[in-house]
Amino acid sequence: MLSEASAFASIVGLITTFVSNQKSNQQTKLSDFKAWLEEHRHEDLIDLLESNQKTAIGIKALLNKQGNDLQTSIDEINGAIAMIAHHMPNFSMIAESIVPGIELSNQAVDVLRQVVESDAREIMDTKLQGGVIYHLIPGSLLEFKEAQFIEEDFSILTKLGFFTHDRTPKGSNIYKPSRAAYKFIANTNKESSGS
Repeated sequence: MLSEASAFASIVGLITTFVSNQKSNQQTKLSDFKAWLEEHRHEDLIDLLESNQKTAIGIKALLNKQGNDLQTSIDEINGAIAMIAHHMPNFSMIAESIVPGIELSNQAVDVLRQVVESDAREIMDTKLQGGVIYHLIPGSLLEFKEAQFIEEDFSILTKLGFFTHDRTPKGSNIYKPSRAAYKFIANTNKESSGS
């Protein structure tokens, strides 16, 4: 039996392989994917598709995308996985060799670490004439060195699901950490300590 994370990674990889073997103008269906999985002896994943309607619906919706839209979706998820893997010592070399230059910046990881270690419920920005400051609530100010990239880092962290984003009535950004942020930092701490 596959763990949830293993099943997800397997499905993404297998969808990528399945789609790359299809003719570019060919409409792909969930039944075609299941037949392909059976042909390649992925019984665990067939069982998952048959027992989990939400997974089956999600894959069906993905396969219903046409040509470039489908490939763009696949490229986006693979890029996100590579970006996260770059910060996992056991996978960083693989990620960097396959997708050179893709990485979650050290500053972005440090932002996550500060939020997790402070137990902040949210981060709110305040725009000043000289730039922007970020308040950890409750807590102190967020520390960062590359002010020119901090908004990009928050955007990427939000896109990857580490933060949810909202705005105050006055237009300040509010970022709330997700469970994924805590898990990511726990995993990077575990990996770097070798446990």
